[in-house]
Amino acid sequence: MNWKVFLAAADQPANQAIDCPDDSENTQSINIPAINLLVINHSTFYQNIFFSKHFYKSIVMLITEKLLANRELLNNKPLFITLDSNGQQSKTLGYSDFMDQTLALASWLNTRGYKKAVLAYGPGIDFIISFYACLFAGVIAVPLPEITEGTLTADLQKLNIVSGDIGECVVLTDYEAHQLLTSQAGLHANISTIVDTTTISDLTLQQALPALKQDDIACLLYTSGSTGAPKGVIIRHKDFYYNAASLAEASAFTSASIGVSWMPQYHSFALVFNALLPAYAAGTMVLLAPYTFIAQPYRWIQAISEYRATHSAAPTFGYLQAARNCTDEQLESIDLSCWQVGLIAAEPIKSFVFDTFFKRFASNGLETEFLKPLYGLSETGPISCVSHQQAPFFKSENTRAQSLSNACLGSAFPATKIVCVNPDTKQICDDLEVGEIWVSGPSVSSGYWRNDEINEQVFNQTLATIPGDFFRTGDLGYLWNNELYITGRLKEILIINGKNHAPQEIEWAVQQVSPLLANNATAAFSVATREGEKIILAQEITEEIAATPSNIDAIYKAVLQAAYRVHHIQLASVIFVPVGSIPRTAGGKIRRSYCKELFEQQQLPLLAIRTKDDALTVSIPAQRIQPSSGNPLEDQLYALFLKKLSLDLLPHDLELDAFNLDSLQVAELAASIESTFKISFPPTLLFKYKNFQSIYSYIEARM
Repeated sequence: MNWKVFLAAADQPANQAIDCPDDSENTQSINIPAINLLVINHSTFYQNIFFSKHFYKSIVMLITEKLLANRELLNNKPLFITLDSNGQQSKTLGYSDFMDQTLALASWLNTRGYKKAVLAYGPGIDFIISFYACLFAGVIAVPLPEITEGTLTADLQKLNIVSGDIGECVVLTDYEAHQLLTSQAGLHANISTIVDTTTISDLTLQQALPALKQDDIACLLYTSGSTGAPKGVIIRHKDFYYNAASLAEASAFTSASIGVSWMPQYHSFALVFNALLPAYAAGTMVLLAPYTFIAQPYRWIQAISEYRATHSAAPTFGYLQAARNCTDEQLESIDLSCWQVGLIAAEPIKSFVFDTFFKRFASNGLETEFLKPLYGLSETGPISCVSHQQAPFFKSENTRAQSLSNACLGSAFPATKIVCVNPDTKQICDDLEVGEIWVSGPSVSSGYWRNDEINEQVFNQTLATIPGDFFRTGDLGYLWNNELYITGRLKEILIINGKNHAPQEIEWAVQQVSPLLANNATAAFSVATREGEKIILAQEITEEIAATPSNIDAIYKAVLQAAYRVHHIQLASVIFVPVGSIPRTAGGKIRRSYCKELFEQQQLPLLAIRTKDDALTVSIPAQRIQPSSGNPLEDQLYALFLKKLSLDLLPHDLELDAFNLDSLQVAELAASIESTFKISFPPTLLFKYKNFQSIYSYIEARM
């Protein structure tokens, strides 16, 4: 059956008025005509969405209507393009093929009666097809990070926690992850089956897909890490519709636009920018794997230049990585005059980020007004407000403990309200007064999946002076001239290199390293530096232990390795304080924000402090171990390791874990191996082959 015919009767005709069922007293209707995408007026359509009593249709049905109305124009147009680690085009998916593959998989899911599907894919088009297939089939999609051999223990733990929370589910994945998962014992009983969707042989359009309603759950986005109570943010079909329309309007993304992205596909903002936005606006999206960017930031800039991209997006650290790691030689042929909009979000945005990036790329045609800060969360939708300044605007006055200027994130979107509230009194703050940011609007989630206790604390909050149900973001900021500035976080999540880390997980991992720590308090928090956010760990120990420096050194090394082994992060400093010094609530909970405040004000009583730069983390014999004589390949690899690890010597059997490399350093080491030996060497191999000798053997076998 042809997909165009198959879907034509699956929804009401595009030009038929649809009544809003949720407001019977003031029901109006709006026509959604078949729109010529090449001349679409986003602003007019956008106004209709926000200022009419509009029925939020499923975004996939809206996309289908647009594609049906413009099928002759779009049949041969690329929708998604993926690039390999060398920046070369690896796969292209046009609009017609996209619909064929997506709807065939949707039909396959529908005939088997699946209700929820965990999506555990490596970066690329396979994930996007499965994500859309779930939307079409009415299956709740639950995106998770890629499952790899190097991080398998943590990946399985999170998979089991999430599947235990959502109930019976299928895991949709690719060949590599399927091989890993099917060989594992101890998977949660809720996982009914594991399917490699890339090898399904009977994908055909078999039966009509279900009718989709605006309030049907489309997706659950899990925001917690691998331990503790999971929090699945409920995203409904109408939310995705609103989010795609909002982002198209805010960034002027049209059918003439081309985007480039390396953001992780399971992230809330990336789901909309990478996957929904290009299809909604009939544009094109070029995709790189996150580890390709981390290993070689130049590939991002190169893709923007080569594909003449008009739009891209990244968290703060992405812009800094590109500015600091692109060489003059690489930039000689780069032309960024095509880049119209650079969205920046996911982390606190500081003025030096803009300054550093513009200074590096100004000679490549970059315009100062292209960078557009925005603010949003999984719970509120990825874009609650956006800056409308001609160029980024920063303000540094009247902020608590603020040494770096903050970006203006702009004003709230239509139908969205943003207020700053005193978290203790629940009174609205004055202009320039720092408070907790509360958000109300049509894209705010209805809550966390099966988590009534937390939902009552943060969702559907009310204020005496402003109508609406608000979500408490846990972020701190202030309003000035109705525009938002972020100053910090009331909630304690740590954002390092664009990835969220729960402090409780780091503390738990640290406390397992020694019985000397197990019964004492630990507090992890982050501080802002010009190099980005850094993690500080405060650890209580007895004064008897602290009296012997060798005890401190041993504990410090074990703590660093525990944080790295479990979370692949580096601790900037470990502060040892007397027992009872870390502040707690009356109920015994760690007050991390107050602990951070005491640290910044130098009011924590210190017994000892260790930083990564002033303490050895690896014991290396004094005698240098030479590689085999007469073996140029081994000599070359040995020299590469010494340079990348900043060493004078390296035992062949020393585990790389001992160096506590963070994800950026792992990716950079893998990229150096790839470029030096001209072989494929993804960063995950460094978790499998963990010392020089095993890595050398792997490379030698492929030369």
